[in-house]
Amino acid sequence: VEFWGLMVDEQPMFSNEAEQSPLQNLRYITFGLGNKTYEHYNEVVRKVDNRLLALGAKRIGERGEGDDDGTLEEDFLAWQEEMWPAFCEASGVDESNAVTGPRQAIYGVEELSSFDQTKVYLGEIGEWLKEGAPKVYEAKRPYNAPITSKELFNGGDRHCLHLEIDISGTNLSYQTGDHIAIWPVNNEVEVNRLARLLGLEDKLDSVIHVQALDAAASKKHPFPVPTTYRAAFRHYLDICSVASRQVLVSLIEYAPTEQAKEALKRLATDKDEYRVHVGDVTRNLGEVLELVSGSQENFATVPFDLIVESISRLQPR
Repeated sequence: VEFWGLMVDEQPMFSNEAEQSPLQNLRYITFGLGNKTYEHYNEVVRKVDNRLLALGAKRIGERGEGDDDGTLEEDFLAWQEEMWPAFCEASGVDESNAVTGPRQAIYGVEELSSFDQTKVYLGEIGEWLKEGAPKVYEAKRPYNAPITSKELFNGGDRHCLHLEIDISGTNLSYQTGDHIAIWPVNNEVEVNRLARLLGLEDKLDSVIHVQALDAAASKKHPFPVPTTYRAAFRHYLDICSVASRQVLVSLIEYAPTEQAKEALKRLATDKDEYRVHVGDVTRNLGEVLELVSGSQENFATVPFDLIVESISRLQPR
């Protein structure tokens, strides 16, 4: 709030006595998030950028603007391709001599040989309640309500369902305007496809524990654990979403053949190739890996923690 107030104040106060350019020692990079369906598209980043420049700051590279109604990730990647060379130049870094270090894992994955089967999550959303604890339902522990439905019209072209959602005995009450979330489940065909391509087909029901390696991480687990590979693919990870270019880049080094590596590299680095073969036809990760490797090869060397890191959590509809 204070920063925004400083940006819109006609006569902001600075400790620096340089009245014309109080921010002359500030260099910055900026990328805005917006949606073109709104009247004031990326208005905040535009105002902040113009104000910083007026106060003497120096922007590195061009201002980026992402459109959430379009291809937000593509907007970011296109901006990033131009931004990094500009950043290296401004920092005096020779980009051609940059050395990429080993990947730093965010999560640790352990396959369990000893566990309490009754405590294994197989699609449950909320954490198990301690024995004797009262059942309280909320966003993080939703109630899986029984639903009954019946067709209101018989015959003809009209299709109308009457749905009844049973929340009796839950201490929940419905008020007009309340939202009901539908938790999707990934198709078993897609679950098996991705498992096969990652070399996990025979381990789908193995019990795993996934935990953040950073002890200070605010979120210790990406989804309820312990669970199984099958449950993670079916209930917790959005494996049916379109595979992003960033994810494809991270998987290039794990390609099983040189041919697969080159094909994946083209999709990951050429935005037109990506658009034609992935974006426009909405191919998910499993479909892309199958496209580049064929039916006989797989990406079995890909660490499962990289998959967890790369695929977002399945969200309610």
